[in-house]
Amino acid sequence: MCIMQPMQNVRLTMAERVRRLNPTPQTLRRLFALSQNRCAFEGCTHPVIDQDGGLLAEVCHIEAANQTGQRFNPAQTNEDRRQFENLILLCRNHHRETDDVERFPTSVMKQMKAVHDSKASAVGMTNGLAQERFVDQSAYASLQLPMNFQQLDLSLLEDTFFPDARKIMEAVARLPSLTRSLYAHALANSHAWPNDLSIYCDPFELTLRLDHSYEKLKPHFSILETNGLIWFPEYRTDWTHPNTPGFRSYFRQFDKEDNGIYFLLLATRRFEREKEVLVDIFENGGFNS
Repeated sequence: MCIMQPMQNVRLTMAERVRRLNPTPQTLRRLFALSQNRCAFEGCTHPVIDQDGGLLAEVCHIEAANQTGQRFNPAQTNEDRRQFENLILLCRNHHRETDDVERFPTSVMKQMKAVHDSKASAVGMTNGLAQERFVDQSAYASLQLPMNFQQLDLSLLEDTFFPDARKIMEAVARLPSLTRSLYAHALANSHAWPNDLSIYCDPFELTLRLDHSYEKLKPHFSILETNGLIWFPEYRTDWTHPNTPGFRSYFRQFDKEDNGIYFLLLATRRFEREKEVLVDIFENGGFNS
């Protein structure tokens, strides 16, 4: 005899796929504001940023963002791993030193962070890092490059395909996060010419799909063009005003053998019915299953 339990007493759980998420701008601002512009390692005076705003330290996870990292905690969610409480600013040398998990277990790392943050609170964060300033979020972001291409159809590919595909992902990784997000959505909603290695998106269509005006998207298209990831061959002189449907922006590559475009075509075909996965790949990186 089978006895059905009431639904309110049944809890369904699904294992979350571990993936690295970049810290939010709000989290980074808080992290840098409390840093006193010093590495958090006790006694270290190495600055976090230089006078020109250049990054001299590293944003480190106390408990790793992926299974292969130090002090990985499977009980954490992806969101937990990118929270302020799990992040610490260290110089390069002390980042490497704290990879020794026997000397620096989670408890020691949390204590190190607590002591460092408390010093900032005690002095009221008067060192100037709490002042309003521009912060290049892409400089602190971390994006996994594609390590597993097995989900794509790799038949008849030459050895040059992989480094050329990597160049595309490296260029995307260097973009500001919002520009990277636009690129991801543009690719997910792209169109291909039949029997031709050409992919394009319609910026007019994207304004409708993303519910944003072109004025909002225009700076990001400009960044993509400057970085050699798209081009506007048909309206080169007035591409900033796509007033009608059919206005096209073509995806570009960095090689002469069309490997980069073929990589993008394979990705769009593989995830044609899973556009959210394709967006996630190019926003957060990696093809790991």
